[in-house]
Amino acid sequence: MQPYPKYKDSGVAWLGEIPDSWIVRRLRIISLVRSSGVDKKTNSNEVAVLLCNYVDVYKNDYITSSIDFMKATATKEEIQKLELEKDDIIITKDSANWQDIAVPAFVIDKLTKTVCAYHLTLIRPFSNKVKNKFLYRAFSSAPIANQLYVCAKGVTRFGLTLGDIKNTVFPIPLIKEQNQIASYLDLQTDKITKFIKAKQQLIKLLQEQKQVIINEAVTKGINPNVKLKDSDVDWLGEIPEHWENMKIKQVVIFNPSKSESIKNTDLNTNVTFLPMEKISTNWKITCDIKLPLSEVYQGFTYFQRNDVVLAKITPCFENGKGAFLNNLDSKFGFGTTELYVLRPLKNIMGEYLSFIFRSYKFLNLGTKHM
Repeated sequence: MQPYPKYKDSGVAWLGEIPDSWIVRRLRIISLVRSSGVDKKTNSNEVAVLLCNYVDVYKNDYITSSIDFMKATATKEEIQKLELEKDDIIITKDSANWQDIAVPAFVIDKLTKTVCAYHLTLIRPFSNKVKNKFLYRAFSSAPIANQLYVCAKGVTRFGLTLGDIKNTVFPIPLIKEQNQIASYLDLQTDKITKFIKAKQQLIKLLQEQKQVIINEAVTKGINPNVKLKDSDVDWLGEIPEHWENMKIKQVVIFNPSKSESIKNTDLNTNVTFLPMEKISTNWKITCDIKLPLSEVYQGFTYFQRNDVVLAKITPCFENGKGAFLNNLDSKFGFGTTELYVLRPLKNIMGEYLSFIFRSYKFLNLGTKHM
């Protein structure tokens, strides 16, 4: 990591000086860039494909043939434009959280009829301009990502236009040096990844233990000697004899009306606003955003203190995002439209309902139906 013999002004304020032999180029000059609109639907007049989805990119540094890709269909034109090739780069182009934008993944295997799905952008570097692995690593650097963060537009969901992505600025070394940098980063990141994996395995075991405890408590209770009966629900199995099965719609009000709460409230009153990033996978909320009622009562999701909210989009649902709003610091509030609101009736407690939604059986069941 020795300094270069000579530096020059890059001409880009945030980048500052770069080595004298480097150049600055926008992404459109060094790569093919294509945003995808291929959805998860299956249409009989289209061609069967495997779909590389948002979650596949978001959760994996590398796209490999071992990933269980979703089956879908696409038109011949979409396949021609968006079929993945070895050494392609894929980035996320929109998300409920602006910090989840421009997350990159690198295609390291030869894939068959696997297409880049919507919410993603396919990037295929021009080999005479920039090396694929170097560009992938560049997307992972904070200065590059920050360019895209500030371009993202939205309130409850943030997104990039194709133009935003194409205009991203990159510092480009000589080809030989790009290969050296990519190899160096492979070596260093592999060391760190091995350490992280060891820690993650421990965390995973603890998370599994937590999930087993939650699942057993909400489906079997906490009395090990209780008499059980068949629930007549395949995924649920046996339940305590004195319990009964009820559909969720029998014990909650879905997306309750806001009219009763706001009709006597001054429109200048500040209320809590919850975008998705203020709701955690640990079912906690952060109530630090306050907005006038006049700005949020139309077009956003309404809820009251002690309601339960549940993410309904990918990947937030799979990640288990939701909250029991017993700590909401205003009587009512508003938030992202990508939430279901459930108001518990007298025969179920909100906190108990929140643990059902956190159980892996519920999350797995919901994910299958997305």
